[in-house]
Amino acid sequence: NFKYSDVLSAIGRIQLKDVSRKMTACKKIYKQYENELNAFHFIDIIPVQEQNGELPIYIEVLSPIRQQVMEYLSTQKIETRVFPPSLHLAPQFNCYNKTFPNSTLIGEKAFYLPAGPDQSEENLNRVFEGLKSFQKLYT
Repeated sequence: NFKYSDVLSAIGRIQLKDVSRKMTACKKIYKQYENELNAFHFIDIIPVQEQNGELPIYIEVLSPIRQQVMEYLSTQKIETRVFPPSLHLAPQFNCYNKTFPNSTLIGEKAFYLPAGPDQSEENLNRVFEGLKSFQKLYT
C-alpha cells in the first residue's frame, strides 16, 4: 500500500523547503573530497557529472587496496561501506559464462566514504587526516 498519510505528507513538505541547501552542501562536500583525494595515489574518486545534472549524494571511490583502507579507517572510527554486489553475480541472472569488466572492477575496488549534506567540516577533516595517516603508514 503506497498511500501517503497526512503525517508523511507534512514531513515531506518540510523537507522540500530544505532541498536547495542540501543540494548545495552535497556539491560543496564533493568538491572538498575531489580536492583532497588528489593527494593520495591509493584512492580515486569516481567522477560525478554535475554538468549533466548528477548530484553527488555519495562519495564513491576506487582503491586497489580497498580492504586495507577501509579497515584502517575503521580503526580511526571512520565508517565506510562497500558497494552492493554487482547484479551479474546473482544466480537468477545466470551470467556465469559472461564477463562484465566494469561491474567486476567496481565490485572489487569501490566503496563509499562518509558524506551527506549534514556532514560537519570536523568529520570531513577526520576522514582526510585518516587517509593522510594511512598513506604515511602503508604506502
